[in-house]
Amino acid sequence: MDGKGRIAVPKPLQDQLGPRFVVGRGQVGSVTLYSESAWAALIQIAASAHPLDPARATLERMLIGGARAGELDTAGRLLLPPEFRSFARLTDRVVLVGLVGTVEIWSSDEHEKYQRDPSGYEKPRQEALHSAFEQLRSGR
Repeated sequence: MDGKGRIAVPKPLQDQLGPRFVVGRGQVGSVTLYSESAWAALIQIAASAHPLDPARATLERMLIGGARAGELDTAGRLLLPPEFRSFARLTDRVVLVGLVGTVEIWSSDEHEKYQRDPSGYEKPRQEALHSAFEQLRSGR
């Protein structure tokens, strides 16, 4: 990441995301770039619950709130706003991880911590999101 908060997104990951994508907070420790279809699936999960459902509120506050349309410049770089850089503790060394329909942007140091202990990394956040998804999926 350069001094202005721009991250070069490799062409294969650009192709995976497609021309339109959403930038949001990740499940744990990262910023997540959502393809249009991955974002639509996440919104559908939230929209399927009653607006006053606490599980829906958790999902909306932790993942959906604050998200915005992503845009690459002509050099294939993404400018990340300060709030996303702060959330993911991003510095000049970042790791991009391509997943199914998403790309995670991690601080190199935080990614190493996660790799050492995936189930313990940011455990309270993981548990809150897992609980919300389970409740929404079960139709509770």
